[in-house]
Amino acid sequence: MQRTIAQLQQEIQSGESVIQEGIRYIQVACVRVTYLPAELQLFEAYQILDQGDTRKRDLAGVSEKLKSGEEPIQAAMRGIREELDLTLSSDRFLSLGTELCQKISKGYNLPTVYTLHKFSLELNQEEFDRIAPIYISQEADKTTVFKWMPITPITLTPASLTQLQTSPLSDRPCP
Repeated sequence: MQRTIAQLQQEIQSGESVIQEGIRYIQVACVRVTYLPAELQLFEAYQILDQGDTRKRDLAGVSEKLKSGEEPIQAAMRGIREELDLTLSSDRFLSLGTELCQKISKGYNLPTVYTLHKFSLELNQEEFDRIAPIYISQEADKTTVFKWMPITPITLTPASLTQLQTSPLSDRPCP
């Protein structure tokens, strides 16, 4: 789904992205949301845009672009509040580090460098019950559908670990 120049200008004005020498730079807080008693992880399944188009997402967890001057933990907390209607304290979020990756953005067809600030959040029974089995988030310009899926472990071979550690930024795919 292509985005418009006006949307890109709005993103730049709000401080969500910067363009330098034709490359778009954004910072994103990515929150892996789990409910461990049932071994489930939350996924953003798809979005229904205000024009009626559906955009398949299949993103693990909740992601929010950082706004100008915002700390990653603040963006993570804001994302959970805005997307899932849960207001949680910062001590509930476990930082998993930061990762850089680069790819052509689908929305703007621009080379984009992503700084991904990763967090993990485990929900308790009451929080899980509020958003299970499917959660629908309504916003002015879109409806986002979240679903719970079984947690699947990630298996990395020694060769893939070496490749991740030695690959230049331009070769690193974004998750």
